[in-house]
Amino acid sequence: MLKKYAPDATGSPFINPNWVQANLTLSEGKITGPISIKLNIENNTLYFLDSSGKEMVAIDGLVKKIDCYSFFSKDNIGNIFKNGYPKIDKQNENYYYQVFYRM
Repeated sequence: MLKKYAPDATGSPFINPNWVQANLTLSEGKITGPISIKLNIENNTLYFLDSSGKEMVAIDGLVKKIDCYSFFSKDNIGNIFKNGYPKIDKQNENYYYQVFYRM
């Protein structure tokens, strides 16, 4: 459930309010995609469109890595979000973090 905010608050809980293309690495290592996704950073929920276009929610622990083609622009710059890190504060091992450095 989303938090209630003041009526004059604007914005979106999604890192990008539009559907974006991504490859998903599942918990058993299988990579699937491209698939249309939205990542809600307020409640750490990954939404995706199934093959029929129906909006679905990924269950916790199913997706380990989100490799987006481009979250903010139409160029080739992508973004990666991963989980599986040790729990800290109110975040558990299923919490998605944006990866800023790639080796």
